[in-house]
Amino acid sequence: MQKLAELGRFAGLYADRVYIQNFFADHLPGSHAVRGDSDDEARRAFYDDLVLIGAIRPLVEAGLVVPVTPSDEYCPHCIAKFALGAKGDRHIDREFRRLRKRYLDETQVNVSMRDAGLDYIVEGPDYLLNHGTQLIAGSSIPTVVRGHKRLFARLQAGEQVRLSKTLTQRLNVHSRLAGWAFDDILFELALAYGLGTSFLSDQSPQLEILGRLSNDRLVAERNSILQRYLTTIVPFVPDVPLKDLITLRNREADSFILFRQSLTQAVDAVRADGAFTAHHARQLYSDVVSPSLARLDSRVSKAKLDLVRDTGSKALTWSAALGIGLLSGLVPHGLEAAAQAIGATKVLADLAQGALQGAQIPKDVREDKAYFLWKVRKLAVR
Repeated sequence: MQKLAELGRFAGLYADRVYIQNFFADHLPGSHAVRGDSDDEARRAFYDDLVLIGAIRPLVEAGLVVPVTPSDEYCPHCIAKFALGAKGDRHIDREFRRLRKRYLDETQVNVSMRDAGLDYIVEGPDYLLNHGTQLIAGSSIPTVVRGHKRLFARLQAGEQVRLSKTLTQRLNVHSRLAGWAFDDILFELALAYGLGTSFLSDQSPQLEILGRLSNDRLVAERNSILQRYLTTIVPFVPDVPLKDLITLRNREADSFILFRQSLTQAVDAVRADGAFTAHHARQLYSDVVSPSLARLDSRVSKAKLDLVRDTGSKALTWSAALGIGLLSGLVPHGLEAAAQAIGATKVLADLAQGALQGAQIPKDVREDKAYFLWKVRKLAVR
């Protein structure tokens, strides 16, 4: 839910469109994600996915987030050649070997028995494993484990045992993890190539691999930064319902583009000095975003004050015209009845307020690069 919230704000506040893997594809017959699950586990997984898609439903309906069903029938090496050139398959093989070694060196694997199978509980850094852990449910006891009599006896006794690096390598746990991670990378790469999009990820190994595979590293890093830190840069955004954000974006299309361009430039300027962190995001808000919003507040307040003064002066004219109109019978019947029922003062006050409410924001304010964000903030605090 947290990742979807970040992705949703990124899509609503920055992206033209975001393509994601359709996680309902996991429920198709033959998918490795549900193979061996009990009926209750399958129902629970399906319910979870319904909740998740519901969280971003406004974005999906607006076409800003598009779920794409990945195909199991494609050749990674062909994708590499299409997307990366003639020697792309060699680069893919090299990067897969490097990623597999990282999983071997930077994770620990514990095993335990469940029914007739062996469960692998993998622990490691968050940038390799979501939340620092991953469970791989096994359907049988590998021969290599049965051959370690002491290890096998401990497992039969109900212990959870940590595997040595040598045994982890023989069981190919690191290869399975690297394979799943690389499938995601290849799918994203194929999608980016086929649709002309930028690769988006908040996982540093993926970005490092992409940087070595293509020329889109800077775009990928910027997109990752914006996805990860956008709510830090604009801290009022979580208060805005997605449907309201989409409505505003559609209504203020030109100001949205100006805001996105200026945000991109600001992030690139900060990135030029080195790595971008949460501290940099807060600094960007304090030094760039917040002053821009304060300046707009001041300009809009002055514009409204001038309008009130102008409306007040016109009210005197309206009062005289209304008085003359009532006496001469020239005032429309509806307005005359209202004036007689509640008094001319209330009618004039309503007219003045209506003029104020319907007033156009000054052009210099609307063309400000922070105007779209200013409108978002108004949604958040209303």
